Amino acid sequence: MGDGFAHQAVTFPRAAGVLLPLAALPSKHGVGDLGPEAYRFVDWIADAGFTWWQMLPVGPLGSGDSPYASPSAFAGEPLYLSLERFVDEGLIDAALVKGPRELRSGSARYGAARAYKESRLDAAHEVWRTRGGMESAEAEDFRARNGAWLDAFLEHSPERAFFDQLQFDRQWHALASHARSRGVRLMGDAPIFVSLDSIDVKANPELFRLDEKGHPVVLTGCPPDAMNHDGQLWGHPHYDWDAHRATGFAWWRARMRRQCDLFDAVRIDHFIGFRNAWEVPAGASTAAEGAWVHTPG
Repeated sequence: MGDGFAHQAVTFPRAAGVLLPLAALPSKHGVGDLGPEAYRFVDWIADAGFTWWQMLPVGPLGSGDSPYASPSAFAGEPLYLSLERFVDEGLIDAALVKGPRELRSGSARYGAARAYKESRLDAAHEVWRTRGGMESAEAEDFRARNGAWLDAFLEHSPERAFFDQLQFDRQWHALASHARSRGVRLMGDAPIFVSLDSIDVKANPELFRLDEKGHPVVLTGCPPDAMNHDGQLWGHPHYDWDAHRATGFAWWRARMRRQCDLFDAVRIDHFIGFRNAWEVPAGASTAAEGAWVHTPG
């Protein structure tokens, strides 16, 4: 092919699945999570003869509660933590997780759910601290397995962030284990670009095309089409691919390693960006001012 890489066909057995965002599961706490309804959905998929549960990104939600504008390409969203599982583990009292009527409307209510869960996560965190907290063997193992991204994440996050991420990891892998036992596989979704205000950019500015003040030189987007004459101006910074190549693409390898730890397969959103990307000059009013530029392939 002339690009220095060996190409090999990848095939999968014929299978069917369902696309459902984790947040869209039924919940009495405002937003779907890793609790009982997730297990019921896995069982429904299995009983229906499906193989795959495809999700949207499960990282921390960004602006507008968008899973595609996450402040971290590695971490998990604390809203997805199951309070019921905290009850099972003795971290909070069952009386705290009944859920108010207004959060059982059937639609995701991110702000209200966040306000409701915050005090309960704080309470669970305090009990966890009395059981060893950061000094526990589980915490040490989690840090050892995830140090490549966790240290930078904690540097820019509140005190309880370690507890949230440890519990996300624990609850996630419990659900994944149940899915495997029912013959169901999980498919993730990784946006190809990351937000300017993300921890990824703050911790690795040299990997992105920024000026001396930390502003993007060019912005991401897609060109005009029949549906949008101005195109779409997403506003992420573009990657400095030469800098990535100089590190052996270490950040990308770590990112995909994390995704493959969570999921059985991963969809990379707008993966064409590995071949070419629409670059829009910083300060442009619309994406129509951009142009296609080749990337490493």
